[in-house]
Amino acid sequence: MFGPKCNICFMIISVWGVLQLTSMAVCCWLRAVGFLEDLPVAHHDYTDVSKFQKDLEHSYSIAARNCWVAAALYVLTFLVSGYLYYKNTRATLKVKKE
Repeated sequence: MFGPKCNICFMIISVWGVLQLTSMAVCCWLRAVGFLEDLPVAHHDYTDVSKFQKDLEHSYSIAARNCWVAAALYVLTFLVSGYLYYKNTRATLKVKKE
């Protein structure tokens, strides 16, 4: 499907994606203020503080969960790319031996 160099590139991008999304998920789980502007709840006008806090907590939880899911997909991409790299290099070694 893809060559070994392409698989290595996918693996490197996957590692970066896992590191970045995992750190973002942890920041959202810890309710980092830096992500406040990225949440959809921050742009609404609220009159009740408790309702605002509840919606904010819910938005942070959703953002953290989405980051965890995306990081898991990058892990899957890493595993598939690693498997294909292994298959490609094994096929190349078999051809060279013959």
